[in-house]
Amino acid sequence: MCSYGTARAVLYEGRDFNVFYEAGKLILSSQFMDIFSKTPDRYLYAPGFAWIFSIFGFLTRNPALILFSILKMAMLGHVLFILSRLLRVSAGVLALGALFESRSLIIDFQYGQVNTFIVWACVWALSVLLSGRVQVLGSFFSALALGAVSVIKLVPASIAAGVFLSRPGAPKNRRFLQVGVVVGAFWVLFMPIFDLGPKLFLDALSLWLKAMHDRGLPLETHNQSLIAFVIRWFSGTPSPVILLCREVLYGWKIFDHQMLQGLAPWILVGGSVIVLFAVLRILRSRETYLPTCTGVNWRDAFSIALIVSFAILPLHLAWKPYFVFGIPLSVVVFGRLLTLIREAGVRSQWRLITSVSVLFLAVNMSNYEAIGRDGAAVFEAVSGFYWVHLGWIFLGFKLRSRIAESEVFS
Repeated sequence: MCSYGTARAVLYEGRDFNVFYEAGKLILSSQFMDIFSKTPDRYLYAPGFAWIFSIFGFLTRNPALILFSILKMAMLGHVLFILSRLLRVSAGVLALGALFESRSLIIDFQYGQVNTFIVWACVWALSVLLSGRVQVLGSFFSALALGAVSVIKLVPASIAAGVFLSRPGAPKNRRFLQVGVVVGAFWVLFMPIFDLGPKLFLDALSLWLKAMHDRGLPLETHNQSLIAFVIRWFSGTPSPVILLCREVLYGWKIFDHQMLQGLAPWILVGGSVIVLFAVLRILRSRETYLPTCTGVNWRDAFSIALIVSFAILPLHLAWKPYFVFGIPLSVVVFGRLLTLIREAGVRSQWRLITSVSVLFLAVNMSNYEAIGRDGAAVFEAVSGFYWVHLGWIFLGFKLRSRIAESEVFS
């Protein structure tokens, strides 16, 4: 899947990578203030990310893209390795669980997005946080990565705040995690000041905030967020459908379009606060620790996977590749399913097998090749990826709640 997505990026797409790559090239040519105006598409990330990405600018485009994809594959492999240690299931077998989010993963590699890096940073930091073993370097560098990606894209900011504020695990780990989150965030945020100086640095931050504000709330059906679904179906406003190359009116006019648009920032902020409290609630439910090295730790695996999946719930803009945030959860659910089948047989788990199959088919068989352009457009218009993601979260909570303390370490 990763190789296929990379091949498509090299041959046809890579549109997000092209933006990052050109921004990095502008940094190397000292055109620091042009990253928000001279890239192939809108650059919406923290200015510091362009400085980091300038490393790839020393290579030509295709080798840089291939190297970028190889790094993403390595990060995905590390995620599977972390979960395999918790579940005592081989990473190769768990990799089959990633097939449930194969469409999002292919698109992520096809566009050259950074979501896989963010998922990796979240899983790594959370696994160290929940570990009872002192890991000084692991604590600092995992939190450094989490703090950095939280500024680069802001999506995992609630998770980073939860890691900073939570208390489970070894006290020494917590201290290094807290320091790492702060250092990572400040590193990305203030890196440009050494090239730009204070005044131009503040101008660059202003341009970043303006770029995000000007992006607004796109309503094309590729946007799979909850608020986009509500506006498309309940405001009486036609939605751009890229798949059909035209606008289509879905739903009914029940609410005022401008009123719903105005709710988007409040949903984003309020939802992020709710996600933070949910993260803290899950983490604080583990006030005592039992070492994972003694056996299978389903509870921690589900906790990590659920927390990562929360990150995209409040977003007002959720493109399809964002749903790679569901990969850890689909992997853990798949691992749990294999264990239950091994213990009790296939027939006893028919409800779980049916649920997993429905979620798999909903995402991976909803493209226009499978159900036609009109059918695929409707699936996009109802934010189908979002509802399937919620389905995975519901299934994850249900399975986690059934795990008795005696099962956590077999």
